[in-house]
Amino acid sequence: MATEVAQLSATRGADHEEEELEVVDESDWRVVRRLARRAEIHRTGLWHRAVYLLVFDAHGALLLQRRAPGKSIAPGAWDLSCAEHVSPRESFRDAAVRGAREELGLSIHPSDVVETHGPTAQSLEYRSRTGSPLFDREFVACFAIVAPAHSLATLSIDPVEVAGTRWIEPNALFAELHNSQSAFSPWFCALLDRQPLQHAFFAAMKAHSLPI
Repeated sequence: MATEVAQLSATRGADHEEEELEVVDESDWRVVRRLARRAEIHRTGLWHRAVYLLVFDAHGALLLQRRAPGKSIAPGAWDLSCAEHVSPRESFRDAAVRGAREELGLSIHPSDVVETHGPTAQSLEYRSRTGSPLFDREFVACFAIVAPAHSLATLSIDPVEVAGTRWIEPNALFAELHNSQSAFSPWFCALLDRQPLQHAFFAAMKAHSLPI
């Protein structure tokens, strides 16, 4: 059963539209073409890099975050534990660690996270709150972690980015998706189509030699 652990509200703008990201070649995420502002990247569909982090507890429940109402894309939608753009000259792994710290107040070491799939091309289209078309063309790597209980007890979310968090068992998550997929971010739904949660959880458990 899903458990609500925090519910905060935010009305300030939650999108860093002036942030500069590396534009990469559409066929090779390693080839950097130039820097561009996030707003331009999403408006024109430039390829860039992003990272997902799945945070599990020791029983296999997944931490979800609810996107702040100030977000231009999918405001108020339930999302995976953490999703971040990769900053210039930053590795995917370091971006996952930074995102956990900035959005969730979760301090983890780069060696704590296990890569469940390498950079994969993903192209999605959305409508902003104003109805403008936005194009999200990313090379996304996904990581997972089974976080220690003491760190999960002290989550400190960024209310500008995150409106709340909750834990959910995989079976309950898929039941909710079946009943109301629109309540979840489109990229989270796309991730679940290609990344079995059980595989990610077992990979994270094995990486830390934890009993399965």
